[in-house]
Amino acid sequence: MILLICVIIGLLGYGLYNQMSKSNKIAVTISSAPTDAAITVDGQRIGSNPVYLEPNKTYKFTASKDGFETQSTTKYITSADSVVPFELPGVSDEAKQWVKDHQDVYLDVEGSAGQSAIKKGEAFTAKNPVTDSLPLETLIYTIGYKADQTDPSGNSIIVTVDAAPGYRNGALQAIKDLGYDPTQFKIEFKDYTNPFSS
Repeated sequence: MILLICVIIGLLGYGLYNQMSKSNKIAVTISSAPTDAAITVDGQRIGSNPVYLEPNKTYKFTASKDGFETQSTTKYITSADSVVPFELPGVSDEAKQWVKDHQDVYLDVEGSAGQSAIKKGEAFTAKNPVTDSLPLETLIYTIGYKADQTDPSGNSIIVTVDAAPGYRNGALQAIKDLGYDPTQFKIEFKDYTNPFSS
């Protein structure tokens, strides 16, 4: 009876530990070909797939297997990044043959990477709906956008305006006409000189 109680308490404790270790974390699936490649995250070998990671941080992922080329990638993980793909090329003759015989595994990895890219694109568009209307070109201005390099997630943009000084307000009005508040964006004017800088 005491043994049964100890087992139940142990299982409850393990379940509670699992839940606490996953709180505020997101599941990131490592999709690899070959499927039994050894995976490390920041140098620590993972024991299960998916691995639960804190979002909005950069991690180094590595996949390796004897006979195959080791590959590493560094990714800034957001809730939209749910898959990290690895397609290891064969180096040894035996591994090269394995690659030829298991193209379906490599296609599965490509498919999961494609689905992840679609999900990331949807998250980008949801955060930046103005991008559906850009670029906007007229005879007097062009409004576009580029990635904001200060955001490691890649989800932030800078709206770019190419217009002569007398037409910049017209470009800002065009943004308003699209239904957006220009003050909510980082805006970069081409050939703009700050009159207050020395």
